[in-house]
Amino acid sequence: MLSHTPVLHQTENHLTNPAIPWRRLGSVTWNQVQASLDAIPGPLWTNGHSTTYGRNDKVPQVLLPAIADSLKLVSADAFTVHVAIEPGFQGAPPRRRVRGSFTLNGYPYTLAITDQPLANVYLQQMNGNYNIGPATLCISLSEPEYGYAYKLVAAVLTPYRCGA
Repeated sequence: MLSHTPVLHQTENHLTNPAIPWRRLGSVTWNQVQASLDAIPGPLWTNGHSTTYGRNDKVPQVLLPAIADSLKLVSADAFTVHVAIEPGFQGAPPRRRVRGSFTLNGYPYTLAITDQPLANVYLQQMNGNYNIGPATLCISLSEPEYGYAYKLVAAVLTPYRCGA
């Protein structure tokens, strides 16, 4: 890492050295993932704002100064992947999207999935709902765009994906 480069609520950001390639040094076990969960007593950051196809999936930009981080590792007892064609935003052409639904502390969420290996698997399937079951999710809060930061499923971890 060259330097710590926080931007707004994304306090975890770091600048990496492009001259040094990344390499895998190992992997984590399912038990290690479970031991790393964030304690979240209430909603993910703030709720009450949703996109057309999401649920509790965005945070108004005006609320971002009060948010101290942009990554959470949470456990979902029942995670479902949804694949559907959605109309494009502001007149863009329709496209197939992959979203994930889960409940955390009694709050429902439907968020876009940016875990590209997982999304690619489901984009090969028919449109529909796919029950994953228990999963650990890395939730990210994006940079603001169109007046909102968006909650995203950045990674979906299961015992199978951790090699357990």
